[in-house]
Amino acid sequence: MDFKFNPDIEKELYDVCIVGAGASGLMVANAILREKPDCKLLLVDAKDRPGRKIAASGNGKCNLSNIKSEGWSIVSAFFGYLGVLTKNDEEGRIYPYSEYAPDVVEALTNKLESADWLLSSRLTSVKYAKGVFLATVRRDASGVKLKGKGAKSKQVSKNQKPKTFSIKAKRLVLACGGTAAPQLGTCGDGFALAKQLAHCVREPVPALCGIRTEQNMKKLGLSGVRQKALVSLTRRSDLLAQEVGEVQFTDYGLSGICVFNMTRFIAYEDVLKGRFSDYSIKLDFLPEFDEKQVEGFLERSQGSLCSILKPQLANYINTISEDYRSLANVIKCVSFDIAGLCDWDKAQVTRGGVIQSEFNPNTMESKKLKGLYFTGEIVDFDGACGGFNLQHAWETGMKCGQDIVAKL
Repeated sequence: MDFKFNPDIEKELYDVCIVGAGASGLMVANAILREKPDCKLLLVDAKDRPGRKIAASGNGKCNLSNIKSEGWSIVSAFFGYLGVLTKNDEEGRIYPYSEYAPDVVEALTNKLESADWLLSSRLTSVKYAKGVFLATVRRDASGVKLKGKGAKSKQVSKNQKPKTFSIKAKRLVLACGGTAAPQLGTCGDGFALAKQLAHCVREPVPALCGIRTEQNMKKLGLSGVRQKALVSLTRRSDLLAQEVGEVQFTDYGLSGICVFNMTRFIAYEDVLKGRFSDYSIKLDFLPEFDEKQVEGFLERSQGSLCSILKPQLANYINTISEDYRSLANVIKCVSFDIAGLCDWDKAQVTRGGVIQSEFNPNTMESKKLKGLYFTGEIVDFDGACGGFNLQHAWETGMKCGQDIVAKL
C-alpha cells in the first residue's frame, strides 16, 4: 500500500497521533480504525517504512507470541481479523504459518489506508496546551516515496533539505520503542518526549543480549563452539536463574537464547553502574546426570570426552582437569566471570522506560495527562525470549486502541 503523506498536515487537528509504526503502534492504529474508520489518524516513524523491527524478529520468521502468554487468545483473534494464520512450535513459540515476518507487516498495514503517514520523520519536541498536543516533527529527505491526497506519487529529491512540520492532535500515543537494536530505527526518542511531558523514565539498559566474559574465548580456543548446557547465573554463592539451551561461545564471551535470558536477572542497579564482578555464568554440560554418574562414565571411557563435548570444548576442559574426578566436576560446572553486557546493537529489548506507576496498565493512558498513552517497549517492561516482548507490544497496543475508541 501507499503510505500517503498529507500536504495539508499542518492544517489538520488529528484525533490521534501515533509516534512509532512498530508492533505496538501499528496495533493501536488497527484497533482504532477497525471500529472508527473515519478517525483522523496520523502515524509518524523514523524509518522509511513501517515495521522494520517486526520484519527482523525471530530471525526473519517473526516470533509473534508464546502459548504461555495469558493474553495470547485475545491477540490471536485480532490477528485472525488481520488475516494472519498462525502456528506454534514444540516450545510454544507462535509464528505466522508462512514463517515470513514481512507477511505480518503487510497484514498490519493493509487496513490502514485511511491513515496519514510521516515516514523518515522524528518528533523533536512536544507540549500540551488547552487539550491539544502540539509537536514539532523533522522529516529527513531520504528519498522516501510519498503520496498526497489526490496527487500522484512522487520521489523526494535526495538533495532536498530536511523539513520541519508542526502537527496538532487531541491524543498522542508514544509507541516509539526503546533503545535496543538502533540499526532498526530505535534511538530512545520516546524517553525524551515522555520527560518533556513531565513523566519519569527509569534509565534504559540493554537486556536479552550476549554476555561479555573476563575470559578470552578466542585465546581459549572456544570461539565459534556451540554446546547444549544448563546455564546458571550466580551472584557470589547465590543462584539467580537457570535455563537449559544451546550456548554459543563468541570472541566476546557467551551468547544464545538461554544466555540472553540470564541478563534479565542481573540486578538493574548493577547493570546501570557496570558492577559485574560478583556475577558468574556456570555451565553444566551434562545436566541429565549427577557428578557420580559422570565420573563412572569417564572411568569406563578412560577419560575420553568423545561423544560428550565438541572437540574444542573437550580440549579446553582437559587442560583444567587432573583426573577423572576433577574432570567430572568441571563438566558439571565450568565457570566464567561476567565482565559486562553487549551493547545496544546486540540487544533484543530495553530494560527500563516510563515507570509503571505513571500509567494505567488496563488502558495504557497516562495518569498525569489525559489523552497521552504509552505502548510497547517505551514502558518499563522486559520479557523473556520466545515471543513475550512482541506479545506485550500487541497487548498494550490493543488496550490503548480500545480505550481511545471508547472515548472518541
